[in-house]
Amino acid sequence: MVWGAFVLILAGLFATGTAFYLHQETQRLKFLGLFWAAAIFVAVEIGILVSVVTTGGTLDFITSQVIEWGHIYCLALILSSLLLFIRESKPEFSQFPIFYGILPFLIILSYLLVYNTVILKDWLINIYQAGAIIVAILMYGIYSYRDDIYRILAAGAILFGITFILYLAIPGQKLLWELFLAGSIITSFSGYIVVQRHYIDSK
Repeated sequence: MVWGAFVLILAGLFATGTAFYLHQETQRLKFLGLFWAAAIFVAVEIGILVSVVTTGGTLDFITSQVIEWGHIYCLALILSSLLLFIRESKPEFSQFPIFYGILPFLIILSYLLVYNTVILKDWLINIYQAGAIIVAILMYGIYSYRDDIYRILAAGAILFGITFILYLAIPGQKLLWELFLAGSIITSFSGYIVVQRHYIDSK
């Protein structure tokens, strides 16, 4: 658990730095959303490390809340960023209003409604995670079919899918799916850099 969390912190720091750089370069909200999602992800993994050495008390309660709610906010930000990616992929005349990008934050409200039911909470998170992965695979799969430059992003989305399947199928092999998750993060954010560099060089 400790080594897996440590690897994920490093992957999260890479994602945070990459998203911050891309936001500074492009000033696009989608990268700002990914920046905050990655930063929260790092905070969650640090919380997991801290929870290993704490045994009850206030600090243990705080870390458990950071871990639980960090997952929810991170997921909402990722879904919001995916919506903004979809919006920007459309011609300007057919783009949906930008405020639609905040709709994924409704999952916070839906999570509160099932907060006292552990099984429903787990199912809800799994459904949202699966939805985000499916959307990413479809979106970047279509992009990569049209332009090879998106193949790394498509590969990252597929790796996220494999990670999710491993997480559900063999939850006892925590280190395995954590390594796959770290690889998915690094691959995806490397893909964003490649795409951005490509469009800068083509100008």
